[in-house]
Amino acid sequence: MQTLFNMKKLLGIVVLGLLWSGNAYSNEAPYYENSLNTNILEYGWEIVSKTDGGLVATEIYTLKKNNWTLICNVDTAQITTICALP
Repeated sequence: MQTLFNMKKLLGIVVLGLLWSGNAYSNEAPYYENSLNTNILEYGWEIVSKTDGGLVATEIYTLKKNNWTLICNVDTAQITTICALP
C-alpha cells in the first residue's frame, strides 16, 4: 500500500515538473523569415495592418502571432523583404 502511494506521489511530481517546464520556453520569439508569404503561410503570422512606406514602391506590413508583433518592409521595386521583431 505504501509503495502504491509513493508511486502516485512520484507520478504527481513528474507531471507537475513537466507542466512547469513547458512554460520555460513560452517567451521565446516565434519563427519568422524575410518573406511575407512564408511568414503567413508556413509560420501562422496574421496581417494586422498595411501602410505605405512613404517611398516609391514600399509597403510596411504589421503582422501578429500570439503576443508578438513582426514588421515587414516590402520593397517591390527591388523585390526585397526585410522582417524584424521590434
